Amino acid sequence: PQYGEARWNRSIAHLKLSNWEKGLSDWGWRRHHSDFRERNLPQPLWTGSKLRKGTLLIHSEQDVSDEVLYTGLIPLVQNITPNVALETDSRLEKLVQRSYPEIEVFARTQVNHHRYFADDLVARIPSPDLVPLIGGKGPDKAIPPAYLKSDQTRCNEFRRWLEQLGRGPYIGVSWNSSTKNSGKRESVPLVHWGPILQNCNLKFISLLSGTISNEIAESAKAHGTIVESHPELGRFNEFDDLAAMIHALDVVVTTPSITAMLAGALGVDTRIMLEKSSNWYWGAQVSKIPFFPSVTAYRQSIEGDWTEAINAIGLDLNRLVL
Repeated sequence: PQYGEARWNRSIAHLKLSNWEKGLSDWGWRRHHSDFRERNLPQPLWTGSKLRKGTLLIHSEQDVSDEVLYTGLIPLVQNITPNVALETDSRLEKLVQRSYPEIEVFARTQVNHHRYFADDLVARIPSPDLVPLIGGKGPDKAIPPAYLKSDQTRCNEFRRWLEQLGRGPYIGVSWNSSTKNSGKRESVPLVHWGPILQNCNLKFISLLSGTISNEIAESAKAHGTIVESHPELGRFNEFDDLAAMIHALDVVVTTPSITAMLAGALGVDTRIMLEKSSNWYWGAQVSKIPFFPSVTAYRQSIEGDWTEAINAIGLDLNRLVL
């Protein structure tokens, strides 16, 4: 009964199967996992009740994709105690502040920033500890289907750029995952995307930055389809612009990544390729994603084999132009 890692694993297994009540009952045991590290902050942990005075600090703990997921839980906190300060990755700061203008949002810093020690912060909670607020009916009953708001001006600018490429639909593609430990398994090289890319009635747009020109050229040689890149794509070091581009598209096709999380949180029509053993929040059912109703899953049936998922997405995208 006191074996924390086993209880945590059981929690993850239940949540992946959408057994919400059973999974959430063991969620707190993540603190007994050998990988757990408590932040050195002065406030006591929040007990879950309304604060009579002062502000609740919600602080980050995991990678940026997880932060996007947990941002959807903020309204559940506000239903209990309204005064909230949220620490987030600096790349998300503008996007999250626009989406929740009534709370304070500030970027995480590696130094002892004075905000962490302000007198008005009377309690704190790591963002993963908010998950039990979902309740036994699951996230689709508790979380809005689109809780992030992109910069509409930038979104319109990107849409005009897309229209200059010719007639759509416009399909954003993201094929690499940088997820810690599982990124290599979750990535699907663009050259393997033939059944998706060979539809000449679609316009494909890269949602990746960095040194991807060789991959795009290799794919174009193999499939005869150019994946376009916005000239400022390399400047997407703030996810506010990436979110605006995603919102300007008609469909996003992606591997598990920050792109997938942003697209789901924005409510954009998204097709995600998932490995056979994916993270708990992507669920285990064939196509349903519990946290993101706009995202459709295409899952491996054989570990390491993406053929079935790629073919299925290709067929579905063909229907967009029928």
